Amino acid sequence: MRTLISVVLFGLLSISTVQCRLPHYTIFKSFPQALQECAEYLEVSNCTLQRYVEDSYPNCEIVKKLLHCTLLNLVAWKEDSGVEHHVMVSFFEPAPQDTCYENRTAECVRNVLATCQDKLSQAYEVFQCYYRQYGNIRESKQWIPNTANEFNELISLAIELANVPRCERIQYARGNILDQPSFARAFMIGCVRAGYYSLQDGVYLSSFYTEFGVPEVLTKQTEECVAAVSRQYCDSDHTTRLYHIFKKCLADVLPTLSLVQQLQAQEVGTDLCGCE
Repeated sequence: MRTLISVVLFGLLSISTVQCRLPHYTIFKSFPQALQECAEYLEVSNCTLQRYVEDSYPNCEIVKKLLHCTLLNLVAWKEDSGVEHHVMVSFFEPAPQDTCYENRTAECVRNVLATCQDKLSQAYEVFQCYYRQYGNIRESKQWIPNTANEFNELISLAIELANVPRCERIQYARGNILDQPSFARAFMIGCVRAGYYSLQDGVYLSSFYTEFGVPEVLTKQTEECVAAVSRQYCDSDHTTRLYHIFKKCLADVLPTLSLVQQLQAQEVGTDLCGCE
């Protein structure tokens, strides 16, 4: 009887594993959640934080620190380059009838960057641009992109999980990537792990956009290309399907190949000695 129960439970677990999207390395987080996390880091009480929110984030030092932390937490701000617009917009919802929010926000951000040098003040004032000009803060969780270091770790681990040989990695470092025998598997592993692709839903173009900020990813042309290739390879395994989607629709748009080449050049170099 116990064996039968175990078999049934295993079967149910297997079904749920196939049907449900696994988290892998993906992170979904809302603006309020990121703000709450930063309040803990900075030892701001819930009551005090709630008062700041109700007062529309007043201009004081601790609120500046909270918002600077929150934007970093959401990977919507970089200390060297400032706001990541393609990430920031994920957390704000424009009013349906508003057609000028983009221009208003862009002008506001330009004015902040021209007059404000302190990083905390910059982050605070830029947030206020989006808060007052772009739209309301979304309460829902959004996909969080990788930092530069996390993206490099993602590439390295995907290559390791795909058991890519050293000599093939050297080919990557030399820029010969797309047609190498292990690339398709490594690419699929990286995309599933990072949240760009799932076995249930296919390609998440919105995640590619949030990661890289390339507008061409969200064009109708790209969407139609992905749909057409998906239909063409509907009977193939996911690795083959995703590889052809990338090769035909995304390779010339995304910086993926150049980033892989740069990282492998650092890790293994370009000397093919011993690979003949």
